[in-house]
Amino acid sequence: MGTPATFKLLVKNSEYWNLHSDQEQAYDFHYDIVVDYENWLLCGHKKRLFSTKVDIQFLLHPRVLLQEKS
Repeated sequence: MGTPATFKLLVKNSEYWNLHSDQEQAYDFHYDIVVDYENWLLCGHKKRLFSTKVDIQFLLHPRVLLQEKS
């Protein structure tokens, strides 16, 4: 196994293009991390559903990739 590669996934939403934005409305988001599993292992959630309000940065937990083959 190789050296672990750590990263953080930061999601920021914006209402720049929405002329009728509601600052109190929560929006649902989904992410899906796709990994080449022949060469890498992913530690942490690879799929997640979450909700957040407008213009709020939503920091997700750190992730780690482990290289299986060098």
